[in-house]
Amino acid sequence: MTTTESAATRRGMRLSQRLPMAFTTIGLLAGILSGAVVLWLAVGAILVEDQKKTEAVVSARATELANYLEAIDQDLHFQSENPFVLDALVAFDGA
Repeated sequence: MTTTESAATRRGMRLSQRLPMAFTTIGLLAGILSGAVVLWLAVGAILVEDQKKTEAVVSARATELANYLEAIDQDLHFQSENPFVLDALVAFDGA
């Protein structure tokens, strides 16, 4: 055993083993990091789309409720001018 070989074996693995392991580790870390970033961006995009859908549903329901209340207001206004309803109210007051 030469002095170079004995020094390499004392420090652990040889350079021919360390380099491929280092490249593999760097590649794995890069893959994990890029996967985490893509996942984080996808979750953010899904949340934004979900918020938009929720806002659209809320807006549609608010419009429906406003239309419903407007129809009730118009109906009450019409009924308040109806002579049959007015006669019925007078009859209730007399009873």
